[in-house]
Amino acid sequence: MKTTFYIRRRRSLRRASAAPIEVYAQRGAFIISRLYQTAIVYDQKKIRIDFQKIYHQMTEKQVKYQDIDVYIGSDKQPVRLIIELLPEPIYQKRISQRNKENKSRGYNTSNEFKGRAHFNLFISNIPRPNCSWDTISKLYRIRWQIELVFKIWKSILNIDKLKKCSNERFLAMLYTKLLWIFINWKIISDCRNYFYLSDHKILSLTKCFQTLGENSKKLRSALIAAHHIDIYLLDMMCKMKTGHWMEKRKNRQNFEEIIVIIFCKSDK
Repeated sequence: MKTTFYIRRRRSLRRASAAPIEVYAQRGAFIISRLYQTAIVYDQKKIRIDFQKIYHQMTEKQVKYQDIDVYIGSDKQPVRLIIELLPEPIYQKRISQRNKENKSRGYNTSNEFKGRAHFNLFISNIPRPNCSWDTISKLYRIRWQIELVFKIWKSILNIDKLKKCSNERFLAMLYTKLLWIFINWKIISDCRNYFYLSDHKILSLTKCFQTLGENSKKLRSALIAAHHIDIYLLDMMCKMKTGHWMEKRKNRQNFEEIIVIIFCKSDK
């Protein structure tokens, strides 16, 4: 049976009815989402969970995570809750930002928010034997790659900028842009693989698309004169090797590192 996998954004879980997890389960689908900040959480005895109490328990026992079965929402949907304890500087940053937002609105920061701000909270219906808590945490972070692709299409490749025209001309322009994106994507993918194997470095998707976009006229000329394509590709490879590496963010793993750790080095 085909299994579907969803990684949902937190804002889709504003209300319990917005996340009918049992519906996904009935369809053979798995889901990963952040727990929305106002979602009510109950333990196995269906008693409301106190996150401040959990924080004190985890710090006393020096535990960095918990993976527990809970119920969420007014209709008490059963889910798996992954609780990641955050470092104190990140907690203070969250509280500072929320205090600033609430002050401008004339509100006070609630104790409930202060309790939850100590954690990253994820919910899922994936069985534990199939996916560890650490893998769920990393898989959720991969979803940004999807948004990054559409951001590149729009902000760099201007796929959304088309003049008023007939339906036929619109489709022709759209398909042409998508074909252009596909060609550039193929070039970048091959260059990324090559440089990763030769230099053990990862090219930035955004920086590479920016450079190829600036050299689109050269690509068109190279495609017209087929014997120039090798010269164009070598030129782009030289450009990418200079100042196009993905920047390493402190204390964070990038997409490729997550994929390698979870899948490429796995014995499963």
